[in-house]
Amino acid sequence: MKEEIESQIKHLWNDHRSSSIGAIAGILFSVLVLIFGFWNIIFVILCSSVGIYIGTKLDNGENVLTRFGDYIKEHWEKRLRYESKRSERSGV
Repeated sequence: MKEEIESQIKHLWNDHRSSSIGAIAGILFSVLVLIFGFWNIIFVILCSSVGIYIGTKLDNGENVLTRFGDYIKEHWEKRLRYESKRSERSGV
């Protein structure tokens, strides 16, 4: 009995690896949704994805944090210019 189960698992893993991983991921996701709720799990997946993205960029030698800081600085300056022009037009 034990050998048959082990044989089936090896067969599934060797011949249908992607389907097996997909089934395991689906079962894990559904159990997590039942325990914690859909939106909580989506939030965790989103945060994990962002972390993986940043980690991959840092592993490749890219300076993501500096680029992010430059992006924020550029948009903040653009917003300040827009607000100053808006206040000049309104006479405040």
